[in-house]
Amino acid sequence: MRQNFLILFFLFFFLSLPSDSWAQELDATVTLNTQAVQGTSTAVFDNLKQVLTDFINERRWTHLRFRRNERIRCTFYFNVKKYDEADHK
Repeated sequence: MRQNFLILFFLFFFLSLPSDSWAQELDATVTLNTQAVQGTSTAVFDNLKQVLTDFINERRWTHLRFRRNERIRCTFYFNVKKYDEADHK
């Protein structure tokens, strides 16, 4: 549930940007800090990190084509404070 919420939030955030802010493609690194939820299976967070990275980097934000070295390098950092595995079975 939380993973779906984060993905939907992320999609809404990027789709709500004004069209002239979609100036170039991205070369993003996604980092998830899961220290606060130790003892939880990391598979869900590994999957979330991969889904977000793929979405950001593979999405064509413009109609133009850019080589990988022309993309804007950026980092998205998510700090996961709470995760209840029982809610997601």
